[in-house]
Amino acid sequence: MAAKATSPWVSGLLVVVVVGLIFGALWVSRPDPPIPLAPAPAAAPVHVRTLAAEARPERLRAYGETSPVRHALLAADQSGLVHWRAPQLEVGEQVEAGQELLRLDAGRLEQQRAQAQAAVEVAEAQVELARGELRAAEAEQAAAAEAEPLARREAERQEQLAASGDVPESVRDRAQQAWVEARGRLQVAEAAAAAAAIAVDGARTGVAQAQQNLAAVEDELSRVVVRAPFAGEIAQVHVEEGAWLAPGSPVAALVDRSSLRVRLSIPNGADLRIQQGARVLLEFPAFRLEDGTALQREVELGRLSPKAQPMSRARTLECVLPNQEDQLPAGAFVEATVMLGERSGIWLRPSEYRLDPAGARAVVVQEGRAELRPIRLGRAWIGADGSTWHPVLAGLRAGETIATDNLESPVDGGPVLVLEDLPPTALR
Repeated sequence: MAAKATSPWVSGLLVVVVVGLIFGALWVSRPDPPIPLAPAPAAAPVHVRTLAAEARPERLRAYGETSPVRHALLAADQSGLVHWRAPQLEVGEQVEAGQELLRLDAGRLEQQRAQAQAAVEVAEAQVELARGELRAAEAEQAAAAEAEPLARREAERQEQLAASGDVPESVRDRAQQAWVEARGRLQVAEAAAAAAAIAVDGARTGVAQAQQNLAAVEDELSRVVVRAPFAGEIAQVHVEEGAWLAPGSPVAALVDRSSLRVRLSIPNGADLRIQQGARVLLEFPAFRLEDGTALQREVELGRLSPKAQPMSRARTLECVLPNQEDQLPAGAFVEATVMLGERSGIWLRPSEYRLDPAGARAVVVQEGRAELRPIRLGRAWIGADGSTWHPVLAGLRAGETIATDNLESPVDGGPVLVLEDLPPTALR
């Protein structure tokens, strides 16, 4: 049996299906197109410098004020009316040590002194009277003491004569009676002399008491006068003539500016770096010399308070400043620089490191690449020109190269373009 012929349309359709399957398989299995690479980052332009260890004088900045080494608030020791006030008792006036500045009314005390002096004179007169009585009693005692032995021997002699019958007994009895009377007079004289001596001692006690009363009045009189305890200047006056003062009432404030005490507040922790023998440079910005510069003085290191202030936790450093010709006032503001010696190390300006959230980082340049290296810095150091430097405590070594500007552009491991500093002639 002969095969049936296939329609050309069916054959064409099969061919189209087969070709479509082949092209579909080729389309599905085609490789992905290549992804274009990101362009390489551009080199960050920076200036660099090579690190080297340097020795810099270490200084500590502190602030404070001046106060007088000697100052006193003069007060009244006695109550009374202000009777007299010295013309020098005015603000700014110079006074000498021991100078009388004020006197209170002393009328009542003057009367008491006159009475006390009169009492002393009366007591001294009583002493002289008692001494006269004592001398008389002693003379009577001496006479009685001389007569008693004579009367005793006479009585003994008459006793012997009467026993032998040479004299009558009446003579013996008179002799014995005379002896008894002599002993009585001696005892009376001794008692009178003892009483006179007691009277003299009592009179002397009266003199001592009267003199003590007089001294007390004299002391009160001395305290109606207010004197300057040392030479200085009157800073304040609190009284006027005619005012009534009670004991302890303030009269005036006296200061001696020949030497000033400078109190400086030293930050907590910085006091550990201060050593004996350090120099302290004081600068008074409010006092200018003829050339416009601030007045400066150099003093020796003073005493450092062992106790920190309760609010700031700073310690107080006290220095004594000789004040030539009273040039500086008390209460003047002072800026101080404490010389702490030299410190050797690597130093960075604030512009030579960047502050990231993780901390300070330096841009270290090695073989055209940047390394963002963490560093640890010490306390800032202020140069004489006002520039600020920080010592590097960790993270950098001498001989390494760091970027000094454009620090935000370099990335860690990225390329850098080291710029050359132009010569001065090229900048014109």
